[in-house]
Amino acid sequence: MFNLRIKSDCSLLFSCNNNNLNSVCSIKSSNVSFHFPVHTVLVCSVYDFYPKQIKVIWFRDEQEVTSGVSSTGVMENGDWYYQIHSSLVYTPRNGEKISCVVEHASLKEPLRTYWGKYLSSDKEKIAIGASALILGLVFGLAGFIYYRNHTPGKPFKS
Repeated sequence: MFNLRIKSDCSLLFSCNNNNLNSVCSIKSSNVSFHFPVHTVLVCSVYDFYPKQIKVIWFRDEQEVTSGVSSTGVMENGDWYYQIHSSLVYTPRNGEKISCVVEHASLKEPLRTYWGKYLSSDKEKIAIGASALILGLVFGLAGFIYYRNHTPGKPFKS
């Protein structure tokens, strides 16, 4: 039986047993909230794999990245399984796709984990903010009208 788990700082965790990939927790992208330009670090960790041979590759917009990449090398867990941690230091750009690719004998095809979709554009942020503001104003106005109509002795005058 082959066993492979991948965990990133974005709290993305996969478990791979006998080539069946199942997501076991959700993605939290709080560590990629930043103001441009800054350097940030993404970590791709692979746990509980056997055999020892493994390859971890970083991609930025489908192009392999070699600068800013560091790795711990394959480490023993002490239970006949292994783990490796690879990190990427980079300056984020709006709309780019960053991915970590793991190649291992237990996988039918390389496993790719994306972070780029969490680097939203300014237009998306403005649209979400405007929608929230409008929704807040609508509920605020409705609450005010309800309060004024249901307050004894103070009828609502239009």
